[in-house]
Amino acid sequence: MASLVYTLWNGSYPSGLKEDGGVRLEWGQFATKCAPRCGAEHLSATPSNGKGGGTQLFPSTWQARYLVEMDPTNPAWKAFWLAHNKPLIDRLGFDGCQIDTLGDFDKNYRADGTRIDYATALSDFANFAIQGGCRRGVINNVSNGGSADVALHAVEDFYYGERHPEFGDAPNYHNVHDSAGLLRSQTNKAINYAIYLNEDHAQTPSCSTNGGPDTCYFNEPGLLYLEAVMHASGVWHAGFIDGPLAAPDDPKFVSNILVSNPAAQLEARAGTKQAMLDYASFAVGNEKLLRDLAFDVDGVQPASLAPGGCPGSMKGEAGHVYLIPKARPGVQMLHLINFCSLTSTATQDRHADQPAPKVQRGIGVKMYYANGATGANALRFASPDIDHGAPRTIPYTKSYDDKGTF
Repeated sequence: MASLVYTLWNGSYPSGLKEDGGVRLEWGQFATKCAPRCGAEHLSATPSNGKGGGTQLFPSTWQARYLVEMDPTNPAWKAFWLAHNKPLIDRLGFDGCQIDTLGDFDKNYRADGTRIDYATALSDFANFAIQGGCRRGVINNVSNGGSADVALHAVEDFYYGERHPEFGDAPNYHNVHDSAGLLRSQTNKAINYAIYLNEDHAQTPSCSTNGGPDTCYFNEPGLLYLEAVMHASGVWHAGFIDGPLAAPDDPKFVSNILVSNPAAQLEARAGTKQAMLDYASFAVGNEKLLRDLAFDVDGVQPASLAPGGCPGSMKGEAGHVYLIPKARPGVQMLHLINFCSLTSTATQDRHADQPAPKVQRGIGVKMYYANGATGANALRFASPDIDHGAPRTIPYTKSYDDKGTF
């Protein structure tokens, strides 16, 4: 198992501008076209809002209340960054770098007034850092910014993207699946998404996460809907089983981005922890089927459910069973995710009110043959919700219609 040091590609303490040998103002990333009179008050800051560090985002006990941002394409800043991060690798024994970004890939300027070009900025920085001393690692595509550039050009161990549906990035379950499919067409690396759930619920005044007296919990259905979609899409979900906050065999899950209040995480009930471990074990145990990198493409043959019950849909619609066909040489699969009780497919379940699915029984499934299936093949069924994911062989009948053999 590799251990990566977590670091930011362009952040500095504001005090760094005043230190001998510190960061230089001319390396800065400026939120406005302030040249030729750019000052510290014009620097982009965390969060990148053009207020020049006016946002006191971090807890008062931290080393700084906010960060200022440097131009990640500036050669002098990159050299400074590497000189301060490489010792973490060389002296403390980390295996590589997890390079965070803030997703501010928009209108930012250099000290000379020119626009910063982010077209290849992420892959350039990742390759510079990894080849220059980190040795291995990943760079974070916040809100999917620069994803194609990184997928196609970055020399990293896997693809890592922090998705923010609250900013319009993958707002619904089917967007998660579609974005993973696009990435799969661009890279054969493993795909890892971070998405935070139940954030509005965590801000309830009575919840301990917001300073209140009550212990508030994750909504299990909301967690499992998203886990199901991610695993069916060939994606691993970062941000739930969180080691630093957890006692052995007592996983914790992350309900906010850890910046504003690292300790303010919702709790998970024992049954939810077991369910999440079942989903994680299912994903690991079936890794070759769910995430086999060379052949993870959507199946070309359709599937349908028999009329009379909850209808099927390959569009991920509320009130339907979400059908996701996959096909690889010698193998075809059909994922069925029960959205029948849903009125919304919003990814984050922000208010922790997604209802539990109603069990559907006696479903007739029509699955058209693809990839050389002949009818002599074994058909198996497995779900992390049943017998902890153990597979079972089920009988089937072969037939055909005007669309083909099923």
